Amino acid sequence: MIRILLVMSCIVVFAVSVFGAITEKRTAAGLKGFIDHVYDYSIRSFDLLTLKNRTITKKRPGISIGEFDTMPDGQIKIIILQNLDDGMTQMVRYESAEKAQPIINKKFIAWPAVSPTGKLIAYLYSDYSKGDKWKSDWFLYSVNNNGQTDVKLSERALDRCKPSWFPNGKQIAVSSVNYKIYVIDINSKKENVVIDFGTCPSVSHDGNQIAYFSHEIDESLRKKIVAYRNMTSDEYNQMVSNKMGHKYRDYSRIENAYFVRKAIYILNIKSGISKRVSEGLSVNDSVIWSPDDNYLLLNNEGSINTKMNILDIRSGKLMEIPDVAGSAMVWRK
Repeated sequence: MIRILLVMSCIVVFAVSVFGAITEKRTAAGLKGFIDHVYDYSIRSFDLLTLKNRTITKKRPGISIGEFDTMPDGQIKIIILQNLDDGMTQMVRYESAEKAQPIINKKFIAWPAVSPTGKLIAYLYSDYSKGDKWKSDWFLYSVNNNGQTDVKLSERALDRCKPSWFPNGKQIAVSSVNYKIYVIDINSKKENVVIDFGTCPSVSHDGNQIAYFSHEIDESLRKKIVAYRNMTSDEYNQMVSNKMGHKYRDYSRIENAYFVRKAIYILNIKSGISKRVSEGLSVNDSVIWSPDDNYLLLNNEGSINTKMNILDIRSGKLMEIPDVAGSAMVWRK
């Protein structure tokens, strides 16, 4: 009995010391701030210092919370809500349950991105009734935070990734359906290619770097991935059922590259040089920069419940945030 008690005491001491070490390590490494995320149709905020979760919005019957962003004050949320009955989506300015104001209503909208000043909200819109692709094309729009002046910023078909503002509030980085990353000037509408093969760009807070996903694969497979992304529904169904021959016969290799083995790269905008900073990962959403630009937050889709991980850019070490599941949207101070 005494031996059992001693063993249990050792386990408790070990658990406390490990938990304390994790907390101290985070504090020492500068991992502070709040990670706002979606879990079980509600928005929660995780404090990296205290390791505690706080519920911001509660689950509502028949309503799904999609993506969201945070206004510069760190409190007001811009949320995409979807009615599960009719599929209609709505962008809402949320201060509290009593102060929730609709901004726009459209059938399919996604990924609100608040400008650095908070005056504009970039977002993606898709008209599912047009075209017959198995993955829909999205287009870039912006709207004032009061719902006025809804403007289409580009005719270019985009992938479903969050638009990323530069700190000057004049440019936005986006990724096209052809796996190219563009920087769009919102005033002149001028578009410049900055990355020839990549997706889901995320601009650093200082505006000097762009993190994105890409693959170290040959040119032949790159072309197949682009063709795969732009297939019609019939082509995709034929490929999956393995009835289509010629260039799509190796679809399993294409799907593995498209969905799973994506590595994170960082482009130094001044030098034009990209550096790989991670191994291949199962991630879909854009990475999120830490407030000090030393870390990247990402959603690991490879687990049963989506886990949030933090990548130390300098060391390349990937750390899992324990006991927290969901899709991270914002890392704020």
